[in-house]
Amino acid sequence: MQQHSSQNNESALKACVVLPTYNEAENIESITKAIFAMQSNIDTHQLYVIVVDDNSPDGTQEIVKKQMQKHPYLRLVTGNKVGLGDNDRETDSETRMPKAEGWQSTPAV
Repeated sequence: MQQHSSQNNESALKACVVLPTYNEAENIESITKAIFAMQSNIDTHQLYVIVVDDNSPDGTQEIVKKQMQKHPYLRLVTGNKVGLGDNDRETDSETRMPKAEGWQSTPAV
């Protein structure tokens, strides 16, 4: 197995942690900091964190956007609140997964 340095190495394998959030302003900063702190223990992959937020009214997105300035591998995906109980949504005929219409990805700054 070939090992890659995770520090500023674009050829490193990528590992993505997806965090679905809604009203997590109190927790999101400590959670993402803890995840990125683990990077020093992982020398085979570059760690990415993707926060998927359903337009939390508590400021979760604003906190993530501020953190994106410090963490280049942090991403934010936003959209309208649709939870597990929203079974009316259309599904993709091939994957049977709900279509994610209206979702936008916020690139790193």
